[in-house]
Amino acid sequence: MEDSANSGLLATAKQIHNETALLVQQLQLVSIEEPSAEPNCATALWETHNSSIKAASNRIVALSRSLAQTIDGPKRYLWEFVGGAHYTTASLATILEFSVLEKIPLDGEAHVSHLAQACGLGEDKLLRLLRMIACDKVVYETRDSYFRHSSISAVLVTDKYTRALMEMQLGEASRASTHLAETLKENPGDNRSGFCAFKSAWGEVPFQWYANHPERARRFALAMEGTTRGNIFSRSAPADLLTLTYWHLGLGWSLDLIHRWFEANEICDNDLVIDVGGGSGHVCVSLAKAFPTPSFIVQDLVDTMYQANLQGLPEALQKRFRFQRHDFLEPQPLSDASRVKVYLLRMVLWNWADDIAVKILQTFVPVMKQFPGISLLINDGIHCRPGILEPHVEKEIRQLDMAMMVMNNAKVREEHQWRELLTKASPNFELVRTEVEPSVAETVALMEVRWIDRTLQGAAQEDF
Repeated sequence: MEDSANSGLLATAKQIHNETALLVQQLQLVSIEEPSAEPNCATALWETHNSSIKAASNRIVALSRSLAQTIDGPKRYLWEFVGGAHYTTASLATILEFSVLEKIPLDGEAHVSHLAQACGLGEDKLLRLLRMIACDKVVYETRDSYFRHSSISAVLVTDKYTRALMEMQLGEASRASTHLAETLKENPGDNRSGFCAFKSAWGEVPFQWYANHPERARRFALAMEGTTRGNIFSRSAPADLLTLTYWHLGLGWSLDLIHRWFEANEICDNDLVIDVGGGSGHVCVSLAKAFPTPSFIVQDLVDTMYQANLQGLPEALQKRFRFQRHDFLEPQPLSDASRVKVYLLRMVLWNWADDIAVKILQTFVPVMKQFPGISLLINDGIHCRPGILEPHVEKEIRQLDMAMMVMNNAKVREEHQWRELLTKASPNFELVRTEVEPSVAETVALMEVRWIDRTLQGAAQEDF
């Protein structure tokens, strides 16, 4: 028998203990309440961007999951991972569809017979559904057939954004994901738009499908609104799960990279910044508050979110903004181009398959060819190298990549893939600078693209 002093299980358990003690100490230093599963728990731990606290939390989760997986063994793990997961999610989807959780008081409990009558479900079936999700502490069964909320179910009742996101994932996204293998059998290596599992499942690509299903579109827009303040009817966000994932991981989608670029580059009074597919214009508002000289144009298909966002801003700030109705699949207008310092392309290209992403980039060719001093700033996701993140964090980022494969036949690109994409769009595009955001584990990048006339370069070399 192995000496307990050399036990790998005990060593991992000690690491968990040590990391938890460190986390508690860090929470106490900044006066953050310890988390609990109670519905009234409002700890700032779940929202903090404190890097040392997030690192300790991630290490604890990674070690705990590794220990549990080792003890469970491969067969039990596979059942949990594959065999049982869809039954659990089906139970939650049904409970949300019948609005069961809303019938449980936030500060009390409810008997299953009362819930069944209120929701129009059979008592036996509802009891089984509730007991299924209770196994994961989504709700608690306090005594026989009586249920109360946990912190998880309370969020689903009180946070309309999280509720909308979960319903979308359990609905259209879940069904689409089951068609991935079938789609790849038919189109094993096709990276063009339209060849996606979502279309196989629902008959249309997401942008078209949501346009034809306004109720689902409103739900999707609600899921986006809580984090991106975007617009479902904008092509810039057909299925913008990237921001949601970073937010869920406690990483946010920082504007620091863009702000740092503006700090490092000279911005003149007459300079113009154009946010392409800018939705509500919140990025430009942030820049305008920090940098008093440039003017801003927010481009998108509709201005509903833009107008709402500008209301309440000081008049002097509003005067620096203009909305321009523009489809980013069309060439950039040449009017005002002589004043343009920067085009911002933020959270756009990762949503699109390579062929559409190339077309979007090509819309900048005429204007940047005529005015080569313009910078195109691409703020987008970028794949980190495997093993940099804790396994569960990397898994969630890669789930995001799979979500884009399913929804749009798109992807989170690696840096070499970004370079290849730019070259396909034009050999004169030069990626002059890539900066990654350390606070989000180097999975977000700001890429500066300039126009370099290769013909002139070749002529100069020949003259030399």
